[in-house]
Amino acid sequence: MQLKIDHGYFKSYLARLPAYTTNRCFICGTKENPEHLILHCKATQAIREELKKEFNIREFSLKNLFNTKNGQEFLFKFIEKTKISTRE
Repeated sequence: MQLKIDHGYFKSYLARLPAYTTNRCFICGTKENPEHLILHCKATQAIREELKKEFNIREFSLKNLFNTKNGQEFLFKFIEKTKISTRE
């Protein structure tokens, strides 16, 4: 759910708090939000590509990932491997 509403452990959300000074990805320099981390970030690219092959995902979009069973399974595994949207 946090991925869908952009409310969680993402710099785009955490930048609202005093302890965080930027909403930018430290690798890519662009706004760090769920879309960036799942679809574009260089830091998660290897895992993303591995899982796209494993789950045979051809249409790679947030809409497809959130709204199909295969896409949701991809997301669960992606989060497990990358630890995005977690405190760790």
